[in-house]
Amino acid sequence: MTSVFQVYRTLLADKRFFRLFLPVAIPIALQNLVSSLTSLGSGLLVGQLGDSAIAGVSLAGQVQFVMILASFGIGSGAAIFTSQYWGRSNSEGVGKTQGVGLILSVGVGLLFGVLAAFVPEGLLGLFTPDQTVIREGSAFLRASAWSFPLSAVGMSYSLVLRSVGDTKTPLQWALIGFAVQLVTALLLIFGWGPLPAMGTEGAGLALVLAKLVETTGIVVATQVQKRPNAGWRRLFHFDRIFFLRYLKVALPVVVNELLWALGISGIKAIYGWMGSQELAALSVVEMFSQLVFIFFFGTGNGASVIIGNAIGRGDLKEAQHLAKNVALFAPLMGAVLALPLALAAPFVPLLFQLTPEVRTLATELFWVGCVFLPGRAFYHDMIVGVLRSGGDTNFSLWMDQSGIWLWALPLGSLMAFVLHWPFLLVYFLISLEEPLKSLLALWRLQNGRWIREVTR
Repeated sequence: MTSVFQVYRTLLADKRFFRLFLPVAIPIALQNLVSSLTSLGSGLLVGQLGDSAIAGVSLAGQVQFVMILASFGIGSGAAIFTSQYWGRSNSEGVGKTQGVGLILSVGVGLLFGVLAAFVPEGLLGLFTPDQTVIREGSAFLRASAWSFPLSAVGMSYSLVLRSVGDTKTPLQWALIGFAVQLVTALLLIFGWGPLPAMGTEGAGLALVLAKLVETTGIVVATQVQKRPNAGWRRLFHFDRIFFLRYLKVALPVVVNELLWALGISGIKAIYGWMGSQELAALSVVEMFSQLVFIFFFGTGNGASVIIGNAIGRGDLKEAQHLAKNVALFAPLMGAVLALPLALAAPFVPLLFQLTPEVRTLATELFWVGCVFLPGRAFYHDMIVGVLRSGGDTNFSLWMDQSGIWLWALPLGSLMAFVLHWPFLLVYFLISLEEPLKSLLALWRLQNGRWIREVTR
């Protein structure tokens, strides 16, 4: 019987896999790192305003989170097509897929922008009864309303560019956006010279400016460099049959992301109604945990590109081999990254103006997250990198929602509002849902029924 050590030794000796995988995964991970550092930098600045400010901006970020996941679902659906089209060297298919994805992304971004501008108090009131937190978060949401459509367009272009092998353009403009947001956030939150101190509202305006620069740069660079998704006339030259075929594959991804985002928002509401101090501690943990998890955004999206290209070429055996390597690599790196995060856990809360109780709870939440990181990494790369790239979107939808709607939400509500269990225990049991779903993902990988050639 082959030992675990031998399996991983074989994986690490597979040079061809890493030559294909890392040049795509690393730039994507770096772009996500830049985005996370941008959020972290703004969070650190807002964190100097106190518990209520950081909790309010965190809840406002939950609204952004729902929109981003909806846009990610649309872009991921497009990437399924474009990676397989690119494997067939079909640039016309790439262009018309970008056009469909762009129309849908703009619609989603405008919808959420209108909600953020006109009903922010109603949105945030779903998450917490604390009026101070709602006031701080609403100021941020109103100011950042235009960032929603800008982010949606930028994500649409970035995901398609990655699927055809251009990881540099999104990374370069993400770096520029990062610099713009940090400088303008520093000036607008605290004030400087003639600029007044605007607090959380200033953080929202800084986000709009950064997204305007980043998205404009990506779109212009795509056209100037004549990428496969360039050319305005070609973008919108698609027919009804293609549109319906796109929806058949992409709609389950979009529905999946929306339902998942709503489920996660429901979980966040459970935490928020348990107390503002608990919410502040969780906000700190999420900011820094995201820094660690961005590596897996890179590996998941990198896997989707190389596996999708292999399926597009008709090399299904190669696709299965790549998928199994990704399944081994993700939990290994999850375990490696969990160790430094666990060691840093007692010191991270000291960067914020928090009460001692909030700092202690944040440290404990960090440690719980480290325990589950390998399982979360495996599951993420399976659903984003393997199953979706193979076009297995219906099974992914069913599997992804089961843990949230059948486990986390009902169990969390019972523990928090009926049994009144401690916050740390509620958080631990809710966090079990992704490792449990990993068993389903592993079964689907092994039976090989996840591969669908959607561009044939």
